[in-house]
Amino acid sequence: PVVLAGVTMPMWPVALISAVCALLHTSFGPVNPSIGVILFALNTFFAYTATGLATVAVGQRRRTSVKLGELERAKAEAEHEAAVMVDSSPAAILTVDTDGTIRRANAAAEKLFGVEVGTLVGRQVEALIPTLAKAVRSPTVSSIIRTMVESRGYRPNGEPFFAQMWLSSYPSSSGTMVVLVAALRLLDGRLGVGAFM
Repeated sequence: PVVLAGVTMPMWPVALISAVCALLHTSFGPVNPSIGVILFALNTFFAYTATGLATVAVGQRRRTSVKLGELERAKAEAEHEAAVMVDSSPAAILTVDTDGTIRRANAAAEKLFGVEVGTLVGRQVEALIPTLAKAVRSPTVSSIIRTMVESRGYRPNGEPFFAQMWLSSYPSSSGTMVVLVAALRLLDGRLGVGAFM
C-alpha cells in the first residue's frame, strides 16, 4: 500500500499511510521480542516511510521529466511554425542583433536586396539600411520597441530604394542580447506609397 500511495499521493499522506501500516504490522504481525515492540514499530515505520518517500521522489522526477519533454516539444514546434511563417511571408523580414549583424533573412528580403539565397545572413545591416543600423545602436533598443519607419535602403550594388519598416525588438532566447526584427515593404520611390514585392 505504501508504494501505491507513493505513486499517487504527495509526501504527507504517504507518511501517514506508513504510520498506519507500521501500526497494523506491529499489532497483527510477528514482533521480534529481542528488540521490543516500540523499537520494532519505529523501525517498521521508518522502513515504510523511506520506501513511500522514495516512490514519491521517483514519481515526481518522472512527471517533471515528462513535463520538460512536453515543453521542449512545444517550444520546438512553435519555433518551427514561426520560421515557416517568416520564410513564407511576402514581406521582407530581417532579424538583426545588437552588433548590426543580420542573423536571419527570408526569401522576400533576399529578393528585395537582389542577392543570392543565403548571402544576407552574416552581413552588416548598416551598408543596406543605415536607419536600421542606427535603431540597433540606439539605447532604447535595450527595451522593447514597436514602431514603423519609412527610410531609404541600398542594394549591394548601391541602387537605392525606399521602404517602410516595422521594427520590433525582443530579448534573445539566451537572454544575452536584444534582437531587432524588421519587416520591410518596398515603396515606389515616394515615401508613403507602397506595395509588397
